[in-house]
Amino acid sequence: MIKKILFIAFVALSSVAMVAQTTVTGTVKDAKTGETLPGANIKVSRKLVGTSTDFDGNFVLKVTDNPPFTLEITMLGFQTAKVEITKNNEKIEVALTENATSLDEIVVLAEDKEEFLSAIPAIQPVKNEDLKHMASGYGYRTDPFTKVRKFHFGMDFTAPRGTPVYASGDGVILRADNNASGYGKHIRIDHGHGYMSLYAHLYKYNVRSNQKVKRGDLIGFVGSTGRSEAPHLHYEVFKDGERINPINFYYGNLSADEYARLLEKASLENQSLD
Repeated sequence: MIKKILFIAFVALSSVAMVAQTTVTGTVKDAKTGETLPGANIKVSRKLVGTSTDFDGNFVLKVTDNPPFTLEITMLGFQTAKVEITKNNEKIEVALTENATSLDEIVVLAEDKEEFLSAIPAIQPVKNEDLKHMASGYGYRTDPFTKVRKFHFGMDFTAPRGTPVYASGDGVILRADNNASGYGKHIRIDHGHGYMSLYAHLYKYNVRSNQKVKRGDLIGFVGSTGRSEAPHLHYEVFKDGERINPINFYYGNLSADEYARLLEKASLENQSLD
């Protein structure tokens, strides 16, 4: 009986191990001009998993599935493109063809693009001069309380209690409360276009629900409320309800060298603070 149970457990674990994480990287460009397209949406067909291109038109998409599968690349004003992914770590370049538009439509598209770029959560929510260090990034990390390896869906920035926290993009405050398990005092901002950002373990708020905010507005202060080991900001970004890696969006207030250093620290598999 014991051997049978062990065999069933082994088969179950083997089945789980077969579901690998596939990484796809790439660039999206305008087919006519060759210019890169920030804000293009990349989504796995018939799934909610997706991301968007950064300010340079690049993206990194991690899918908990094995190839083959199809990516759909969409952007307002352009025709949808589909790309078949056949292997892990595949790098693609996609050229989107612009839709034929009238002058009035072009004006609307320009206004929509300006609004979209302002809404994307594109800056680091704690200023570099206020940081002690970037403690933990997005990915598998060691839980500080259970010491178990688990997936950490955000980024942890260590800073003294009371350090200012800033909105990473334009939007509306969805929540500013202490009613979500583990997050403590936290704020959620709806940026539109399927984006939402979350700021957790705060000491106190500087905004209220339904308040409109602009990128760079002071929204709260670093603390250690909720399931937290030390004062820090836990920061998450959502796209269409799925948590995605915030590191792909810090192009608004970091130099190339600062971004490279942050990327290096974020990739280390260490212990998170929550």
